[in-house]
Amino acid sequence: MKGWAVPRNRAFFELKGPDSVRYLNGQISNNVKDDLSQKVIAACVCTLKGKVEALIKVTSGFSPGSLLIEVDKTQEEEIFTRLDRYLIADDCELQQLDKDPNIIHFIGYKPDGYTNAKEHWRFGVQGYDIYGEIECDDQAEIGDEHLTLLQRLHGIPEYGFEISGDEFPASLGLDKWAVDFRKGCYLGQEIVSRMESAGKIPKRLKLYATSNSFAAGHSFTNDTGKEIARVIRDSIPYAEDSSGFLTSISAKDEFAPNDFKQIAITYPVKL
Repeated sequence: MKGWAVPRNRAFFELKGPDSVRYLNGQISNNVKDDLSQKVIAACVCTLKGKVEALIKVTSGFSPGSLLIEVDKTQEEEIFTRLDRYLIADDCELQQLDKDPNIIHFIGYKPDGYTNAKEHWRFGVQGYDIYGEIECDDQAEIGDEHLTLLQRLHGIPEYGFEISGDEFPASLGLDKWAVDFRKGCYLGQEIVSRMESAGKIPKRLKLYATSNSFAAGHSFTNDTGKEIARVIRDSIPYAEDSSGFLTSISAKDEFAPNDFKQIAITYPVKL
């Protein structure tokens, strides 16, 4: 699939000052010490108990030495407050942008002639963010239906659906591409690392091809009536499989229905 899309429902902050990298590294699960001028990385904002509050995106900012932070629009105030809370003796400042930057995301190819293109697996496949005013071929725009399918197939979680504030990074597969286990301490790091070592995850996000459509919140129980799985989002059509629907489920390991075909989630490449 090749084409372009405009990211929607996003909010942006800029972290400025000489302590920006050190400070943000102590707050999120991925490493921002690397050169981010040509890429955008994903990271978890976690609670002290290691549960995911938000999935954010980080790249180099518009002013020298700054970092640009992208969050879900519905979490704008919450995450700004959370990231700003521990700024006490650090020589940096978190600012909300007066105007969100114009971003066009190209999927499947890197447009020629743009030196500011940044690699970003925004929808689970290789793509590039380009900032600024750009003229695009209307015929190449990828619709929301296809973007939603890409996000499901590649395990891209969203706040209010997969992310409710009660999941660990490993529960959502975020440990594979949004966590750096060698970067050192950050809020919730001890528990996230302990779960990685033990390999014990209460529930995991799984994807199934199903013959029936399920609504978000649908519950599955075992023989004793205990819930072992719950549908995270409404099922969507899945033409690639004769079963007909694609269903995202948060499930314990014991959940193994005979009439569902599990689809392997292909997670984004960790940049």
